[in-house]
Amino acid sequence: MPDEIPVSVVVPTIKRREKFLNEKCIPSILANGNVELIVVNGEGIGSLKRNIGLAKATRTYVLFVDDDCILRPQCVERMLGEIQKVGPSFVYSDYERIVLPGVQSRAPAGRFSAGPFNVKRLKKSNYINTVSLIRRDICPRWDEKLLRFQDWDFWLTVVLAGGVGGYIPEVLYELWQIDVSVTNVVKANPYIEMITFKHKLNRR
Repeated sequence: MPDEIPVSVVVPTIKRREKFLNEKCIPSILANGNVELIVVNGEGIGSLKRNIGLAKATRTYVLFVDDDCILRPQCVERMLGEIQKVGPSFVYSDYERIVLPGVQSRAPAGRFSAGPFNVKRLKKSNYINTVSLIRRDICPRWDEKLLRFQDWDFWLTVVLAGGVGGYIPEVLYELWQIDVSVTNVVKANPYIEMITFKHKLNRR
């Protein structure tokens, strides 16, 4: 049996993405080695499913992967190597966004370069994606009241509790816009205000 990798991969999913999940997403995860794969389907929002998956995780690190995501073959190895080498609380990377023809998307296709870890920048903008590797012992629960910007709230919670991020300036995964997402149908301002109040942010 291949050597066990100390990473639990949590994938919340919905029924309409079942084909992409089984044909693209899961194979890309398994190609990264002997991780602990936890797929959470059924009713409920992504944050609820991530919390369910987190409660089931048993390995040292957790990687949250959306069901419209394809990991590059070196993704887990590079993230794991970085977090073990320099010892940050979590690591994140650049990614490639792919928009299928005819699918509405607020975010443009192409490479998103996240940039180095910066607390002041994080307090003002949402630049660290969900698909990042974090130590399980410091991993908070996802806020199930938020329908948008859950990742921003999650990383703010980690960082404001003393967590430190490590940045890998490489494209380690792809996000595929395969259907209409929450970003396209749920207004942003109420959730920006909730997060700003919750974390006492001064975004000016």
